[in-house]
Amino acid sequence: ACLSRTATAAAALFVAALAPVVTSAATQSEAAPPAAQAKAVTGQAVVTGPGGQRELRPGDPVYEGETVHTADGARVQLRLADESDMHVRQRTEVKVSTLRHDPQGRQPGNAIVELLTGGLRVVTGLIGKSEGDSYQVKTPTGTLGIRGTDYVLVVCETGDCILNDFAPTTPYTSGVYTGTVFGAVVV
Repeated sequence: ACLSRTATAAAALFVAALAPVVTSAATQSEAAPPAAQAKAVTGQAVVTGPGGQRELRPGDPVYEGETVHTADGARVQLRLADESDMHVRQRTEVKVSTLRHDPQGRQPGNAIVELLTGGLRVVTGLIGKSEGDSYQVKTPTGTLGIRGTDYVLVVCETGDCILNDFAPTTPYTSGVYTGTVFGAVVV
C-alpha cells in the first residue's frame, strides 16, 4: 500500500525524533562499559544524562555521568561494576559521576557518587574495600570518604524527609544524615 505524503512526513519526524536517543545510547554503550546495572525497579524511575532521559527498567545500564531519579514510592536496586549494591530510596537523585574498576586488579579503581537529594543504602564492593580516597560520596554540603562500608546516607533539603522507612511518621530537619552497619564513613 502507498502511504500518503502526510503519513510519510509524520513517520519521518517520529524516526528523526528517536534517532538522537538511539544513537547516543549506542555510542555511549560502545564507548565505555556501564557503571551499574538496574537489578530491580519498583515504581517510576528515570535516568538522565548526556544522552537525554529514559525510563529505567530492570537490566538497564547506568553509565558514568548519568543521574538516577526515583519518584514518590519508587525504589531502585543497582549493582555497580565493582560489585557494590546500591539501594536508591524514593524521591532521590543520585549521580554516578565516576566509576572506574579494573576486574583484573591491575589498576586501582575509584568511585565518585553524588547524592543530590533523597537517600540510599550501599554495601560497597571492591573499590570501597581499597585503601585511601578511592570511594567518595558528594552531597550538597560536603564529601564523605567511604571505607569498606555498609552505609546509609540521606540528604534532607526541605525539612520534611523521613530517615527510616519503617517509622515513616518522624520527619527530620534539613541536613545530611549517615549511619553505618559496618566499616567507616569519614566526613
